[in-house]
Amino acid sequence: MSGNIPLRDEALERAASEGRLTAADLSGGFALLEDRGDLIRCRIAVRSELLKAGPDDSMSEPGSGGNTPGFEFDGLRDVIKGYSKPVVCEIAYDENHIEPLFLLKKLREGGAVLLKRRLRLRISPKTARFEYETPSGTEFSDLIVDVLAEKVRENGLNAVLLDASDAEEARELIVSNFDPIAGCIPSEAECRLAAEAGQLIGVKYGEKLAGVHHIKRSAGMSETVHIAVDTAYRRQGAGAALMLAAFEKEGVKTHRLWVNSDNMGALDFYSSMGFDRDGWYSMVLQLNG
Repeated sequence: MSGNIPLRDEALERAASEGRLTAADLSGGFALLEDRGDLIRCRIAVRSELLKAGPDDSMSEPGSGGNTPGFEFDGLRDVIKGYSKPVVCEIAYDENHIEPLFLLKKLREGGAVLLKRRLRLRISPKTARFEYETPSGTEFSDLIVDVLAEKVRENGLNAVLLDASDAEEARELIVSNFDPIAGCIPSEAECRLAAEAGQLIGVKYGEKLAGVHHIKRSAGMSETVHIAVDTAYRRQGAGAALMLAAFEKEGVKTHRLWVNSDNMGALDFYSSMGFDRDGWYSMVLQLNG
């Protein structure tokens, strides 16, 4: 199967237990629609053989023409007609996993509206070093974690684990920094669960929460779900402190995050920390736009 449904997803499991998950049969696949209050998040799985590239298809822009595999979304269209809320779907792909491009193409041909393009960045924080150019070629500075740690000390900032009592304020900060439809905003309950799991990091100025970093961890891997800094406290080292706190977690060999491809400020910020593109891209679509 190809699509955007993970083998295991705690959010989907929680939505199912709370009665917020609807399943829709498709020809050769299925869709799961999660009611998140202000919007419906759609996950789709399709049999891979129905998304094989035809002789004229390539890694071109979905919806730009060419042969389209014989797969229709009539069942999905019938389901989303019943929603007045935005129905949003994000599909990821790379050059070795191109079947999702044809899924994207079908969605675009069915009238879906492109909201955001994203790309994924990664870093190996315990081994990565800053690069800089010299007349004799590329040279490398100290380890990135050491450079960040020095920057954090200079600014007198420390990131700390937040607790459940911080969940509401953390969510408000995320809401103020992300698109309400395409930003995959967590609920306050999800922020509480993240805090209880030790996955919600914050920087405070006095009693004020100036920055928040929601991360997820698995074996040897950590990933940014959301990182947000209050506009009044930007360029003061809060972002560096939040990233360093994630990097320093025991056992983390690689850290990943997604960023909007047109957000040049964020791309420059992460590049300055040593992040590189890993070849994965995604598109966020509104299916009933």
